[in-house]
Amino acid sequence: MNRDDYRHLIDSRNPLINTGAYARIECAPPGMAWRAVCVYHLPALINAGMCGIFIDCLDTGDRWASTVGLTVQWTWEGRRANEPAPARPFEKRPPEPRAQIDLRVGQNTSLWIQDGMGAPSDRVLGLHSNVENGLDGNMYGHNSFVVIFKMSSVAITPTTQPTLTLEQRVEATERAIAELAAWRQSMEGD
Repeated sequence: MNRDDYRHLIDSRNPLINTGAYARIECAPPGMAWRAVCVYHLPALINAGMCGIFIDCLDTGDRWASTVGLTVQWTWEGRRANEPAPARPFEKRPPEPRAQIDLRVGQNTSLWIQDGMGAPSDRVLGLHSNVENGLDGNMYGHNSFVVIFKMSSVAITPTTQPTLTLEQRVEATERAIAELAAWRQSMEGD
């Protein structure tokens, strides 16, 4: 998985891409903060049966951020005190997204950036692998997401996406795959 394949999906005005009505963003207070600028549900052809959330960060200049002093904090609905959710380090090497959280069936996950310098972070809520069998070709329990945060002072007010029919989701996924293939081909030509 190459994190650069998802840069073209970043839209700070509408960061919730193809996530239906289940994902949402709880915005950090005004001022400089880690802002969620892309929450993307991977289509089946890209996901290939994986089950996780892949996370990375951009700096204020839209470059991949240094992740020194950053971790991904996370939890899930119904988590009990004896169930650990250790902070996830940004440990993977580029071009992969630098951090990953594994999803479990039935786990409705929330995540945010913990900054050693104290910068606040948006929270991405409602990510799960419980999407129905066949939806966009993914299987129940095998769905993944890419989440990209950006250090920015611009607060994002995400719009709630309407619930789409299966046909609309398939059409949107096919468009996204075609756009991703065309973008990747154009990058290979450079």
